[in-house]
Amino acid sequence: MRRPWWTALVLGLIVCASQAVAQTALPLRTVGRTVPGEAGFSLMQWPGVYFEGAFTGAEVTVGPVSGKARFKVEIDGAPAGLLTSGDPALRISGLTPAAHRLRVERIDEQRDVVAGFGGATVPGPENVLAPPPPRARQIEFIGDSFTTGFGLTAGRSFCTNGKIWATTDTSQTFAARLGRHYDADYQVIAYSAGGLVRNSPFRRTKPVVPQLYERTLFDDPTPAPRDPTWRPQLLVLSLGSNDFAPMDRREAWKTLAQVEAALVPAGVAFVRKLQARYPGVKILLLDFDEAPVVASNRLIMAELEKAGVSDVRHVSTRDRFAFSGCFQHLDAADNARITTQLQEVIDAWPGVWDR
Repeated sequence: MRRPWWTALVLGLIVCASQAVAQTALPLRTVGRTVPGEAGFSLMQWPGVYFEGAFTGAEVTVGPVSGKARFKVEIDGAPAGLLTSGDPALRISGLTPAAHRLRVERIDEQRDVVAGFGGATVPGPENVLAPPPPRARQIEFIGDSFTTGFGLTAGRSFCTNGKIWATTDTSQTFAARLGRHYDADYQVIAYSAGGLVRNSPFRRTKPVVPQLYERTLFDDPTPAPRDPTWRPQLLVLSLGSNDFAPMDRREAWKTLAQVEAALVPAGVAFVRKLQARYPGVKILLLDFDEAPVVASNRLIMAELEKAGVSDVRHVSTRDRFAFSGCFQHLDAADNARITTQLQEVIDAWPGVWDR
């Protein structure tokens, strides 16, 4: 049976339309811990993970996102949108027909859900450029909710879980600010309610940060694969606040004195482990002028000095913080002041970036 004359025309239009909407995956450089998922998604739980790519032309499509997460999208360093779970892929068009740089950065924290990022595409292979190379400077931040940016933009103390998620912004923390200031790649290995030997009672059944540090996904004990390109010159370690949180009768710990006695050897062991992982790294022990944390960090420093360990310094920030984030957490202005204090310490430390 002969086809009608118009069949070929319709088929041709369908082919043209499919070619018009065809997209080419954009290769991205990932900074932070992820594992591959289905359909090209990158799966993650740590906050502050970011992706960078380069392309030419007037448009790029970013996402979508799976699980629960918020990603800030930038083109050439300027805000280009917010990509949130449940949103369709974000199509950014109307750009100048030139070379552009894409950055997609996770800014939320969701400890109980694995989030996924679906990557980026451009109209055709002719628009693909190689992703930017790793930066010469690298900084790793290990901490708790003060490092994640917990409820940072809330502007009030009491917050619902939804409010906490919506107002957490890792990109405004001292970690991200220091990274931008020094044009350094940075990783945020931080977990709200996490401690050095004891978590806050809200997370009493979960592993402490030194245990989670070995993982990519929190409930998977498989050690995170080592990235040979990740060799930070500087590491900022700020733990201890949750170790001294009020006790809960359901905990294995019975007194804060027990916790205090365990903190110093645990802190020394963790520092030594990090130095073995990154030979030559310089480490800042950071606290926020909380008396018991300051005291334990001083004892950790004394033990390290006694053992002849160098390249470790203690910084206790002292300022009148506003604490207008959720449940009296640091806000953006507090983080800006901490950043300034840390810059002064880093700039006065000879050879920080030598390795």
